[in-house]
Amino acid sequence: MLDTVCPFMVRATIEITDDGFEPVREAVSPGTTVVWQNGGTADYAIRSVRFHDVAVDWQFRTQTFQPGDSAVYTFDEEGIYEYYGGSRGENVCGVVLVGDSRCPTHFPASNETGPPTPWSG
Repeated sequence: MLDTVCPFMVRATIEITDDGFEPVREAVSPGTTVVWQNGGTADYAIRSVRFHDVAVDWQFRTQTFQPGDSAVYTFDEEGIYEYYGGSRGENVCGVVLVGDSRCPTHFPASNETGPPTPWSG
């Protein structure tokens, strides 16, 4: 979900629910700040990961944050940014597509629970 914070800053929100990320795939323009909003009932943590060679090798790791809290990251460069997050021993994956980046079909399309492992493909 994209919204404008001010005329020069764009923000996208990824909602964290008890079932995972919504949306699982988020497409944004370079310079967009992504906000992960914890709307679930459990504490949550998010971490960057690189499952696929086409993905960006980036560094992002949040502290555990509580329901109602959020974490932010500004994506300045085009690319495919994979991440995972979890609570209570369950992890789900997501991806942010920045710029003209295209997501291969074997990347996540829905919330999948379980340990963070490479997606099929």
